[in-house]
Amino acid sequence: MSRLRPSVTTRLGLAVLTLSSLTAVGGALTSSAQAATASATVPFTDCELREEPFGANTRIKDNIAWSPTMTFTMPTPIAAGTTVTAELTIGALPAGLIPIDLATDTTLYPEVELVDAGGLNLLLGQTITIGSLDGSAAQPIGEIENDVSLGFADIYDYGVSTAEVFVSGRDSGGDLREYKFICDRIVNPPTLLSVAVYDLTATPEVTVDRGSARQGASVRVSGRHLLAAAPTEPPARATISVGGIVAGTLPIDQSGAFAGNVVVPAFAPPGSSVVVRAANGPKAATTRIQVTAAPATVAAPPSAKAGRKVTVTGARFKPGERVALVLTGGRGTGTKRFTAAATASATGTVRVAVKLRKAAKGAWRVTAVGAASKRSGTDRFRVR
Repeated sequence: MSRLRPSVTTRLGLAVLTLSSLTAVGGALTSSAQAATASATVPFTDCELREEPFGANTRIKDNIAWSPTMTFTMPTPIAAGTTVTAELTIGALPAGLIPIDLATDTTLYPEVELVDAGGLNLLLGQTITIGSLDGSAAQPIGEIENDVSLGFADIYDYGVSTAEVFVSGRDSGGDLREYKFICDRIVNPPTLLSVAVYDLTATPEVTVDRGSARQGASVRVSGRHLLAAAPTEPPARATISVGGIVAGTLPIDQSGAFAGNVVVPAFAPPGSSVVVRAANGPKAATTRIQVTAAPATVAAPPSAKAGRKVTVTGARFKPGERVALVLTGGRGTGTKRFTAAATASATGTVRVAVKLRKAAKGAWRVTAVGAASKRSGTDRFRVR
C-alpha cells in the first residue's frame, strides 16, 4: 500500500506518545492528546558561519562541530486538521562563534529542518529577541513555539536533518551586523520524535498482499482509516473475515492503520471473488481475493476382486457436507464406472463400501469431491 504524503499546512509536526498522554475512560485508556516530550543531542559535524548572508555572504568560519540538545513538546495523537502547539528548545550557540559583541537590537532566527521516513520535510522557525549578545560566551537560543496542523492520517517519524541560525544586531558603533550559522544536512537521521495523526472522516481501506490463496494459507492484510473513535490503549482491533468467516484480528495503530498476517479459514468458500472484510465497530472496508480449496485425502486398498466390495475412506472434508465418489477404470468387458455418496463426519471423514458388480478388471481410479468445500482427493487400485 503506498504512503500518500500531501502538503503540510504548518511548519512542524512531531511528538512521542507516552502513557501520560492517555486518560482512562470506561475501562480503556482513551487519548486526550496531552503534550508529550522527547530530547536528544543532535551531532552536527560540519557547520560554518557567514557574514552579510544577504550581501557579500562571506564565509568567516567553517568546519565547526555543534551538538545542541533539542527538546520537542507536542500533543499526540491528534485528529487530522486539528491545530495544536509544538514547542522546540534548541540549546545554545557555541561560545566565540560570533566574532564581535552586539550591543543593541539583537535578534536570533533559528530554523530547524526535520525529515520523516516518508520524505516529508518540516521546518520550524521563529524570531527571538535577545537585546544584546556577548560574542565570547555561549548564547542560549531559547524556545520556539509554532502552531501545527497536519492534514493526513499517518505515523510521522521525524529526525533532525539541518539547522540554521540567523543573527542580527548592532555593534557598539550602531552599525547593523548580520551573520548566518549553517550546518550541513544529516543524511538519514535517526528518528527523534513521532506523532500520530488520525482521521475519523476518511474512507476505510483494506488490501491483501496477493490475488489468490488456498484455504489454510497465511496472507498479509493491511489497511488504514479504521478507527471509529479517538485512539485507545490497549488499541482497537480490526476483525478480518474471509468469505464471511473470521480469520483473525489485528491491532489498529493510533493513525487508524493496521497490518499483519491472518490464515485463510480452512473452509472459507472457494471462488474467484471472495470478500475479505476488515471491521472495527461501524467502520469497515472490503476487498476481494480468489480462494482455492485445500486438498482432501482419499484412500482405497491396493486391490479388490470383481463382484466384491471395495472400502474407500476420505478425510479433510467439511463436517456434515455431502461427498460424492466416482470410481472409473478397467479394460475389456464389464462395468467401468460406479458412483456413491456419503456424509462427512464431525471430524470431516467418510467411509464408503462400494460393491464392484461385474467390474472390468484392470487399473481403477477413485475420486471424492465435497459438495460445499469443493475439496477433492484421488487414489488408485486394481480390480483382479
